[in-house]
Amino acid sequence: MSAMEWTLDEHTGYDWPDELVWRELHERPEPDALEIVEEDGTVRPAQIDPNANRIAYVTSLPAGSRKRFALRAARSKHDCGFRLAIADGVAEIVNAGFGLRLRWNDAPDSDGGPLLGIRGVDGIWFGGSSFTSRTPATLATCPL
Repeated sequence: MSAMEWTLDEHTGYDWPDELVWRELHERPEPDALEIVEEDGTVRPAQIDPNANRIAYVTSLPAGSRKRFALRAARSKHDCGFRLAIADGVAEIVNAGFGLRLRWNDAPDSDGGPLLGIRGVDGIWFGGSSFTSRTPATLATCPL
């Protein structure tokens, strides 16, 4: 695999926490196990989009900064680190960059749906789900 390098510049004055970034590539890299090396030596896993010539990786970018990146074949296997914990009717499936909170089978009955929350790479839990029912009604009649 030939070395692929690029620069990312922050122009908006915002301190970006860890975010998922997509990078378009001119050619599909080989092998499939890849990693990104930041200029400070930080190594992060990269994932190839199966439908396009692009990769996804996670990085932060302080306001007004510039970061250089290099793509290379992974030197070691990256652990996705998924963990499952079930307690008090809630299951949490998490790794370093993603998390789900789900209502589990011994959860108390409620009007809520099965998804209690999602956690992004920034560590913040948000969202949820609910069920509602509505009675269908005819709002208008017309030939179509």
